[in-house]
Amino acid sequence: ISKAVINDKHHHQLAQLSVPKNGILYLMIYDKVYILPSHMAIFIPPNAPHGIYKPNPNTIIENIYFQEDNYPLLPKEIKTFHLSDLAKSLIARLCQVPKKNLAEKKTKNLVTVLLDELSDSENQLEYKVAIPCEEGLLKIFNYMMDVVDYLPSLADCAKLINVSPRTLQRKLRDEFNTHFILWRQHIMFIKSLALLYKYKKTSIASYKLGYNSESAFITMFKKMSGQRLPSEF
Repeated sequence: ISKAVINDKHHHQLAQLSVPKNGILYLMIYDKVYILPSHMAIFIPPNAPHGIYKPNPNTIIENIYFQEDNYPLLPKEIKTFHLSDLAKSLIARLCQVPKKNLAEKKTKNLVTVLLDELSDSENQLEYKVAIPCEEGLLKIFNYMMDVVDYLPSLADCAKLINVSPRTLQRKLRDEFNTHFILWRQHIMFIKSLALLYKYKKTSIASYKLGYNSESAFITMFKKMSGQRLPSEF
């Protein structure tokens, strides 16, 4: 995933709101990967370099672009939003507005209502994972993103970069202030979203990630998703 995302990096002069209409979307912005199911949107500030990866090439992305001067209520930083039915309808309507009509009062009113609706979801959980800068951790990150049917242990990952498990824990502490188990859970979670969209079954997703039981996978998923069940995705 990381190579696919990095190779697609670009930026826009306008602020942007992106929504995967019928699937899941991975966005790499700066040093983080954000995961968006179809019930979520992400706001990207102007000139922020970002790359997109779609596990399903048929996923449709709806984009709305904003001139910051026209909308002072726009967020100033990257934000993800859980979409209400009203927000989804407003986004669909705004995506149909011709570029020549973007500055019209009616369009601006629709955007104002949308921004007000999105503000209600600002404090909900974000789904993201940081990409390591340190060479060894980046190698482990790419390995865990690519591996299937296997849940790599601390010892496995330490061996991959020829260090001791203790040294690997120290590297994670220095870069992310976290432990291996939690870091691995974050990576397994973002992989699980794509698997759930593809196979529609918790049993297959848990098997593909190397979990010994479906219940263990569901426990991890609820912890990472803010107590949401896999079936909600």
